[in-house]
Amino acid sequence: LFRSLAALQLQPTLVSAANNLGNAFMAMGRQDDAATYFRLALSADPNHANALTCLGGLLFEMGQDGEALELLEHAVARHPQNFNAHVLLVQAYERADRRDDADRHLAIAAKLKPDDANVTNNLGTRILNSGRAAEAVTQIARAVALDPTAATLHSNLVLSRLYLPDLSAADHLSEARVWNDRHGKPRAGKLPAPTNTRDPERVLRVGYVSADFYRHPVGFFMKDRKSTRLNSSHSQQSRM
Repeated sequence: LFRSLAALQLQPTLVSAANNLGNAFMAMGRQDDAATYFRLALSADPNHANALTCLGGLLFEMGQDGEALELLEHAVARHPQNFNAHVLLVQAYERADRRDDADRHLAIAAKLKPDDANVTNNLGTRILNSGRAAEAVTQIARAVALDPTAATLHSNLVLSRLYLPDLSAADHLSEARVWNDRHGKPRAGKLPAPTNTRDPERVLRVGYVSADFYRHPVGFFMKDRKSTRLNSSHSQQSRM
């Protein structure tokens, strides 16, 4: 960090130093400082692959989607093999509800790195959403084979198998048990013990915590239930 700062003081247009500082500040969570140095790098070299990609990804995280898309599209236009930029474009176009563009960049990313577990899983998920369940399960199972330690990928496999009409309840239970043996049991001992009392007459506090409340259908299922809870009298208490 200090060497890069010293180098920039001697030569303000030194692209590598500005880019390195951008990377360092991004790793430290200092987004504004990181963006400043990535912009400095791009002012000296507008086609710098890492600066374009990192600044695009950073602005996407900061909610500046328009400029992020411009930078990332420029990145892949100048560097078509830029895997990370294609992956970021998938996320950016998803958020912009431009599904065709997201699919296009996902397909490119899958060709660039066919053995990337996350991209393989995402491709399988897109196939599942199009109704091709058998093909999707094959793709997601391949993702799990590429990274057997990834609990989320294996969860997607358990879910996607539910769409196969030829599998029985016993088949689904068997795969769920495989997931539990691989991901659940090893974590069981690391979970903190509950601190609540076992008194059956205690006041029951109900909370809803889920990432699915944002865009997943589960959020819509819960909407009326949450509204009822929020609008109920504070003087009411639910008991077990």
